[in-house]
Amino acid sequence: MVNHVLLAACLLGAACPGQAAEFGPPPRQVGECPFTLVFPGAPRSSNEKNKLLPPSVDRALNLAYEVPGKAAFTASCGCSDTQTFDDMTAAGARQGLEDSIGQANTTLLHARFRDDSELGKMIAWEGEAPSAFGLLKVWGRRYYAGSCILQATAGGPVGKVDAQQVTRFLESAKRVAAPAETAASQTPAPATPAPTSPAPAGPAPASPAPASPTGASLTAASPAPTAKAPRGLQVLQALADKKLIATEDYERLRGDLMQTDPTGNAALPPSEVALILAQAGGLLAARFADDMMPALASKRSFRLADFASSEDVIAFLSAFDKDNGHALYYGGEIARKTGAADKGHALFQAYLAAEATLGATARSGGIGIAACQTPKGYCRQRTAWIDRLLATDLYQDTLAKKKAARPGANKTSGAGRQDSAAAAAFADDFRKALGYACDALKLYGSELRDRQQLAPTTKLVAELKTELGGQGCP
Repeated sequence: MVNHVLLAACLLGAACPGQAAEFGPPPRQVGECPFTLVFPGAPRSSNEKNKLLPPSVDRALNLAYEVPGKAAFTASCGCSDTQTFDDMTAAGARQGLEDSIGQANTTLLHARFRDDSELGKMIAWEGEAPSAFGLLKVWGRRYYAGSCILQATAGGPVGKVDAQQVTRFLESAKRVAAPAETAASQTPAPATPAPTSPAPAGPAPASPAPASPTGASLTAASPAPTAKAPRGLQVLQALADKKLIATEDYERLRGDLMQTDPTGNAALPPSEVALILAQAGGLLAARFADDMMPALASKRSFRLADFASSEDVIAFLSAFDKDNGHALYYGGEIARKTGAADKGHALFQAYLAAEATLGATARSGGIGIAACQTPKGYCRQRTAWIDRLLATDLYQDTLAKKKAARPGANKTSGAGRQDSAAAAAFADDFRKALGYACDALKLYGSELRDRQQLAPTTKLVAELKTELGGQGCP
């Protein structure tokens, strides 16, 4: 995770002098970590151990560069003599990230775990952090490689930071090949090329950087593959190992691939990919239900570790299809249940944005769960439920802000103007909440059945109508 003290110091010009408009310097390897990054200018380095790195880290190297007052770019490599990170899971990565976030006084807006065929296991995230000179917008990626962790972070003041420059820095990460003698003395795990359309591994300012934000389950990444392994066979083997495909389907597809191309390099045909995605969506629904049972049975709060099995399928789906509705929907539900700061809104908004591009096909079929078991994972029921959750959250949050602002209603004329502006803002948020609630009713065709003890949607619409002086659904 990022050391926000360092980031703030860079932005204030206290730690990282220099400025460059273009990414001119050559790639820089960060300590012992097998990765290079291209900084906007020559970074300064230190070997001070970052307190936000895991306690098992024994040595570290930090690189940092600043565009004064606008952006800071940092990379920290921490390595351990006693721990390896190659078996990192999505739940473990998320928990470690949240632990770091908590120490850094940062609000985590979004995080997504992936297993890139070239870069390995990684969690990309997006957040906000307070500082002496205003709110910071921060993006980062944490990579796991052997006994080392690489943390690449970039950000700056809201309204000033160049998001494109941040993205260029983060996407410049490359994995370094192992030395020849090391490669010759070991048997590296085969690398899996991206299946069909892998999600980009970079944070996008407007949507889950996923970056995203959430694929790692196709295979364990190789430290330094010397040659690409057969694509189709690699994917099939990974599916079988993760029990994401039935044995008979594996044997059938393997035979078809070898008949098409004896080398096994042929990609899975689109029809088979669609079938696998639909099956994985059904598997995710079942795992999500199972993952909730221990917490429900013991009447305790949900934990990220509870959903490790679901996160594995989410990562797999995201690697095949970065906008997969199954992955976005259940990712949002997990974030919500485990107390994420944004209540899963980033993933829910990403779902709605992608759903809007699919037209009528995303809302065809009935309102039951069976209609959701498509390759893309979009359906009327899920869209309506997301609309309902967003409507409830926005209404409750806006109502709380409105009540908190009431004591200032009878102040001076200047304060009165401020109260008037606040009232306009509240009305705008109430209208947005009403829009979500009305869409939920329209999509579902009637009252939305309650799954989380929410008030009836019709009651919510009535309360919003009162707040808006009689304005109801169109």
